Amino acid sequence: LFMAWLACLGLDVASRVVTDAEISVGLALSYRAGIMFLLSGCVIAMLRYVLMNERVTTDSISAAIVAYLFIGLAFASAYYCLVVLEPRSFSIPADMPAAQGTQLETTMIYYSYVTLATLGYGDISPRLPVSQVLAAVEAIIGQFYIAVVIAWLMSVYAADRSRTRRQERSDE
Repeated sequence: LFMAWLACLGLDVASRVVTDAEISVGLALSYRAGIMFLLSGCVIAMLRYVLMNERVTTDSISAAIVAYLFIGLAFASAYYCLVVLEPRSFSIPADMPAAQGTQLETTMIYYSYVTLATLGYGDISPRLPVSQVLAAVEAIIGQFYIAVVIAWLMSVYAADRSRTRRQERSDE
């Protein structure tokens, strides 16, 4: 994963240095795609750690929360790529900085977390089928993750703590 991160960093630096607009956009897209796959790999590694552990600890709960946040960042990279490839992918209000071409990354991170948490503010909305499907998949993952993974971890953790407390009291 470290080597993949270094490669992504190199693409980002190159996209900022190159003066040819087409090459710069291509490098920026490659960087975003690389970040998306790198974050996806991190999510898989963290979930493997969380789900394969024999016990649920505060470390495994923290890893699950970080994995959730990385899911949001991975989708933000995918949305960024979509907007760069097809600017009509999303309806973005004219008063938002991304509508003028600046701060697109920040806007896509915002949109991703609003979608992952299924808040649905409605200020940004997917317009094309590919962006609509991607947003729906992210919303489903977000709901499933909180309802199943985090809820399961918390219930097992609470049961283990309760069992430990009862055992401590009976030992006294």
